[in-house]
Amino acid sequence: MSRKSGGDQLGELQVKILSFQKLSKASLRNWIILGLAVTFLAYVILIPPLGPLPRAEWPEIKQVPENRNAWREYEPAAAEMKGKDWAMGLGTPEDLSKLNAEQKAFLDRHGKAFTHVLAGSRLPYAQFYKAPLTMTTKTPDYPLVLRLTMTSLCQVRRLEIENRPKEAAQLLLSVYRMASDMAEPNTGLLPVMISLRGRQKAAFFLFRWFGEGKTDRAMVRDALTRIAEANGRMPTADEVISWEWRAVERELENTLVRGSSTEKTGQDLARIPYGFRLRIYRSFMRQYGAVQAAMQPGLRSWDFKALEETSRKTTEDVQKSSNWMKHPLPWDLVAWILTAIVVPTVDKPARTLYLDKANSSALLALGAALAYRKTHGKFPEALAPALKEAGLATPPDPCTGKPVGYRLEKGKPVVWLAGFDGKDDGGKTPYENSDFRISQGTDLVYRLGEIPPWLFPPARVKGAGH
Repeated sequence: MSRKSGGDQLGELQVKILSFQKLSKASLRNWIILGLAVTFLAYVILIPPLGPLPRAEWPEIKQVPENRNAWREYEPAAAEMKGKDWAMGLGTPEDLSKLNAEQKAFLDRHGKAFTHVLAGSRLPYAQFYKAPLTMTTKTPDYPLVLRLTMTSLCQVRRLEIENRPKEAAQLLLSVYRMASDMAEPNTGLLPVMISLRGRQKAAFFLFRWFGEGKTDRAMVRDALTRIAEANGRMPTADEVISWEWRAVERELENTLVRGSSTEKTGQDLARIPYGFRLRIYRSFMRQYGAVQAAMQPGLRSWDFKALEETSRKTTEDVQKSSNWMKHPLPWDLVAWILTAIVVPTVDKPARTLYLDKANSSALLALGAALAYRKTHGKFPEALAPALKEAGLATPPDPCTGKPVGYRLEKGKPVVWLAGFDGKDDGGKTPYENSDFRISQGTDLVYRLGEIPPWLFPPARVKGAGH
């Protein structure tokens, strides 16, 4: 067996030493990189970001006197709607033409609820929420509120059938006011949509009541005053969507900054380490604010074409930006996912709000013309004298900012608003789409004695021959 020479052994030793040195340098470099990564990760997870955080708005809610709060009447009225026997086959109030003994007995059993509605509608305030709304705030039992609205309108129809017009009118106006009270300021989208649903149902009966004309001037004047007062409680589209945005921001602040959410999803998010949560929150407020800024001009001007385009672009941006390559920082990616989840749909609610304002403006205009006829024996040639005589301001068209259109057609009043295309076309071609699409060359046209087709139950829209 040969033995290596001293020179060979020395050479091998030098190679090993050089290899070890290279390995040591590489390992040291890797350890340094790993240490920096761990330090960065610990910093991101545990240390709050520098600088002040953007904060959600928490407006002070002034508490109203309990004895002047309509909810002291609405809550027990809604509670009357509990039970399996609700409705007793009454059907929709719009279709009710006669009642059997069982249906009348059902309405009689809930007479206390109608008394509460009448009393609540006469109180000056309606405050359910004692603190700014978040996405987890306890709400009224809105399904019961809707039941109460429908049952009350069935009672209105019963009173009409039994030829008790004054009682029917008082309950109808009370339902309209109660529905308006649901749109409580600084709440969110859900309470307002519940409000719009109730007002739409009540508006059907108000248009029919004015169209039949079976009332005296004093009743019409009282109705106009109460309708105008209820309309004044309704917010604009910009206000409603802003309330919804603020509620979302407050919920995310509770979850990510305070770690105090009561919902499971929020509790899961609250388990994320504090520093990382704050970075998500800061990024969310920035991205969410950018979406709001893009949508607000269309909301403020009731520009539905612009809103449609902004909504489409926002949806595309959300889809494109959900890719992690667009957001290499992990908190930015999580924040954008949250933004995509919670951005409210604004197009359809804005259209529904506009339609409600159109209905309410048309009610005031047609009602003022009816009151004028009760006094002078004929309908007015122009709307301004009738409104002045009724003590009402001229109702504007939110889309144009101008007064609603008015003319006499075959001796009867016709009122129109521009509609969803935002252009006043003279009220010549009525808008009849049931899905609120933008329809060029059409207006929202209202005629005394006819119920607008969009107020009919969905099953009857196609054949709604007024």
